[in-house]
Amino acid sequence: MKPLGPARCAAQLSRAGVGCQLATWHPIIDHHMPMRTLQLRHQAYPWLRDEEVQAAMAARRRARRARDRAPSESTQQQLRTCRNAVKTTLNRACAAFFEHSYKYSRPKTWKNVRQFLVASGKARPRTTSPAAADQQWANKLNDHFASIGPSVAAALAESDTAGADIRDPRRPVATRGDL
Repeated sequence: MKPLGPARCAAQLSRAGVGCQLATWHPIIDHHMPMRTLQLRHQAYPWLRDEEVQAAMAARRRARRARDRAPSESTQQQLRTCRNAVKTTLNRACAAFFEHSYKYSRPKTWKNVRQFLVASGKARPRTTSPAAADQQWANKLNDHFASIGPSVAAALAESDTAGADIRDPRRPVATRGDL
């Protein structure tokens, strides 16, 4: 399809509105950005296709909609219950998937473990600067030891004054060859 000239485009624009623009741009878009079918690199977790998991997720979705429509303590509690049911069902379905895989196809089990359970080794950038993170960590340690310091000192003082039998350290014993 050839693009329309300016005179024909103006005439068509007055008649059809946007049709001229589409007739002009579609061949260009199709040439420079053709439609392609993409395959996803990572397969979805197989245990998500389990009927119980699907039912639990649907119940959670309904509970979330109900909570959003009418927020109250009872709808929030219903959402929590459904969310916990989804977690439990997912864990059971995942365990059943790997149990079946282990029983009937051990070489494929390790492939599945690497594919679905082991996280990628890509490093994620820090959201805070290293200096700020180190300062936060140091402050956290200081607060911890400042809070337990008095109780540790009191326990040590109590053990020193409790009349514990303090013995002298052993004197070194000379053996042959040490002389």
